[in-house]
Parts: sequence; C-alpha cells; structure tokens
Amino acid sequence: MGRHSKGQQVSRQRGAVEMVDAKTLIAHVLTPDAAERGLTRGTYIATCAEVFKPAAMVAREAGYCPLCIPAQRSR
Repeated sequence: MGRHSKGQQVSRQRGAVEMVDAKTLIAHVLTPDAAERGLTRGTYIATCAEVFKPAAMVAREAGYCPLCIPAQRSR
C-alpha cells in the first residue's frame, strides 16, 4: 500500500480518502484537508462529522458509513 497509511485508500471521489474507524470498522470518507489535519491530531473527522481513530492498515472494513459512502459506491 506504500504511501497510504492507517487503513487509508484513495476514494473514487477525486481527492477524497476512505479510512476505517478502529472502533467500529466502518469505512468513512474524508476530505484531503481533514486527512491532513488528522495526521497531526491522531483523530479524524469524516464528511459525516464522525470523529474517530483510524484502524491499522491491515484492517478491513466491516461496512460503509451510509452518510459518507453512498455517492461513492454508485459511480
């Protein structure tokens, strides 16, 4: 996975990042700015306003956030 860390994947939406919540294993979408700010804080704020800590890079999502993801999956 190289440059993507902590469960991040480049999203289908241009520039967005998909990241898995360590507690719930739900995948959320972050803006590039939110992903960058999260690196310094250790917590991330998804487009649905969920605040979470990222799962390890090897963690697979158990599901997708219905507020963040629907537009992504339909493309």
